[in-house]
Amino acid sequence: MKADSDIYVYSNGSTGITALYCFFKRKRYVYWMASDLAARLKDIENKKSLFKKISLYIDIKFADYVIAQNNFQYDIIRKKFRKKVILLKNPLVIPKLKINLQKKFSNGIILWVGHFSAVKQPELILKLAKELPQYNFMMIGEKSLKNPEIYEKIKKESDRKSVV
Repeated sequence: MKADSDIYVYSNGSTGITALYCFFKRKRYVYWMASDLAARLKDIENKKSLFKKISLYIDIKFADYVIAQNNFQYDIIRKKFRKKVILLKNPLVIPKLKINLQKKFSNGIILWVGHFSAVKQPELILKLAKELPQYNFMMIGEKSLKNPEIYEKIKKESDRKSVV
């Protein structure tokens, strides 16, 4: 309320609140999709409460525009919600390379950066570290407030020699 902006852009956090605020205050609202999960409301994990699912629906439904990260999100939002969707792909282009896993990379470190939450699948780095012992692995991320056990499990299972 203190910001008193003309346009509010929201991506992730307290779902539904920004959308409702903008609706009642007649402010412009842009929802920037953070994940494919937000586009597939009916497929959201069963652990999600009905309130969370409704909040995600409100985020999209009340948006003046939706920014999609990929064609999948773009198509679903246009078909299901008939919203104005802007496709803004990740500007980082990752070339498709054939990697020789027998050869060491120059620094020998494989880096994983993300949020320690289920959707980011941080446990896969441990599996990868076991399958590729010739590499050192490093993980950087924030512990999930909703699921701190994921971080604790990764921390406990990681071997200091292969995963830092």
